[in-house]
Amino acid sequence: MGLVNSFGGLLACRLFLGAAESGLFPGVNYYLSSWYKRRELSWRISIFFSAAALSGAFGGVLAYGITKMAGIGGQE
Repeated sequence: MGLVNSFGGLLACRLFLGAAESGLFPGVNYYLSSWYKRRELSWRISIFFSAAALSGAFGGVLAYGITKMAGIGGQE
């Protein structure tokens, strides 16, 4: 999305990203449930959801750093 030059292109990228990402959480729950027993599953799922929340918390800090790159790596 960092290479998009128009608002319409950004909306299209966000649409495709959302469509691709929409099955992630149910898919991970299904995948984990096929590997672990019922008594182990709640701990594994809680770790996954906690990691997702923490990564979302650091996403803003990462985005701020990317916006302040100012030409590093050929990006403008």
